[in-house]
Amino acid sequence: MNQAEAYTVTVEEQEIVIRFSRTLADYEALSKLLDYIAMQSIRERSALSVVEGYNLASEIDGDIWERNKQKYMEK
Repeated sequence: MNQAEAYTVTVEEQEIVIRFSRTLADYEALSKLLDYIAMQSIRERSALSVVEGYNLASEIDGDIWERNKQKYMEK
């Protein structure tokens, strides 16, 4: 990669390969971007309706609270 290119993108069989200088983005920002891309992919393939997704999230939140509330409740 020469200095005029900020990044390069190639497709190799079943992978997309992106190369860029470490100075272009920090690790945390890149990690957040990749998490976002992964979540978008999952969301697009999901057969859940919005209501089903909301209900599932509420159920998970309730389970997490039940498992951890003793950490936050006054004794």
